[in-house]
Amino acid sequence: SSDGGSTKLKAYKMMTSPHGIALVISNIKFDKVCGLPYRAGAHVDEKSLQELFGPDCLNYKVVLLKNLTGEQIDLAFRLVSGHEGMTYAALDTEADREVLEDLSSSGNLIAASHDSFVCCLLSHGTLGVVYGTDKGKFALQNIYNYLGPCKHLAGKPKMA
Repeated sequence: SSDGGSTKLKAYKMMTSPHGIALVISNIKFDKVCGLPYRAGAHVDEKSLQELFGPDCLNYKVVLLKNLTGEQIDLAFRLVSGHEGMTYAALDTEADREVLEDLSSSGNLIAASHDSFVCCLLSHGTLGVVYGTDKGKFALQNIYNYLGPCKHLAGKPKMA
């Protein structure tokens, strides 16, 4: 500090292995009727994020979900955060059930033991919105709406 004393910075404890979930949602191919182009090179971003957040670097469990509609992006965040009212019966389509299976298999949901949560959205979008493969809109505010009340992440960092 300017008065010659030292200032101790507070830091989050990152003690568990892995530290938590790194959810990567990557939309590359969009429905032709949307008019949104193929995201060439997105595979490189996916690989880079998997390496960065993986066990040999930042030590997160990386969950990669590809080519989700707007509703499925919303569903993924509700499921991973343990949002109340989410049941298998609430899923409308086979594709929705596949998202649930991807997230609920092998500990892909946020747990009390996790130190933090990371999410990366790779897609087209506009201010405050990410597009699903059907050009369905996912409002970025929903990330905070779902993760904020997540009891397993209370007092822990949530990075989007």
